[in-house]
Amino acid sequence: TNSDVDMAPADIIAMGAHWQISDLWALSARYFHADEGMPNDFIMKTKTGAPLHAEKQKRIEVAIEAAPARYFKPTLTWFNYNFDNQKFVLAAANSVLQTYTVNGETYYYYTEADVLRRGIELAVKGDMASKTSYNVAWTHMFENSSTSSGVTTEGVGYSSPENYFTALLSHSWQHYKANVAVKQVSSWSSSASPVGIQNADLGGYTTVDANIMRSFDLGDSKLTATLYGRNLGDKHYSTRYVTGYYPDRGRTIGAEISMGF
Repeated sequence: TNSDVDMAPADIIAMGAHWQISDLWALSARYFHADEGMPNDFIMKTKTGAPLHAEKQKRIEVAIEAAPARYFKPTLTWFNYNFDNQKFVLAAANSVLQTYTVNGETYYYYTEADVLRRGIELAVKGDMASKTSYNVAWTHMFENSSTSSGVTTEGVGYSSPENYFTALLSHSWQHYKANVAVKQVSSWSSSASPVGIQNADLGGYTTVDANIMRSFDLGDSKLTATLYGRNLGDKHYSTRYVTGYYPDRGRTIGAEISMGF
């Protein structure tokens, strides 16, 4: 199906602006527009035989920043993402995904929906000391909905989390640098997979990661050795359910050596 077939043309426009209102306040905005056409090198069929339409995206972000002190620099961002004709695998009323067979191979039927994602992010960063910095952020989703055939389904708390929280603390001394990161994700209650849409207890976890690295100057090159730990609390959380939960592997300890020339 993809024998020298060109993709449909894609048009993308991206722009942004930053206004330093004063030494204390700044305002920034970003806009992204994309018309992606249809993927002609991949067959997407609908169950009714109706044609699918080109996908389009419109993303808007507006942020207000403040810098009252070097140790306290907050930013509040509002974002609004629109996706027209986003493609999804078709599910029946009993939540089982719809398929068809060609030459013994199984394929999915597709449908499309308009998706709206809207929310805010509050971030605060700063330097606690000359070599110690932090960055914390909270993202709250107001809406993550999909609309198909005039029916709107809200996904916040159902198929996606409502809140995200991240925090990062960094400290450096001589040739060393250490980082500690915390991530918290709220829970949601459904999971889509080839067997259908399942009710489940997903998300609702907090993880802690840390690493320490040391750099070595080798002439004009730089060697960096890193010891890291991920999910130090050994949380076996799940973000997907099929015929059962797929838990995170838990605590991971490792080392990495890299060199830049």
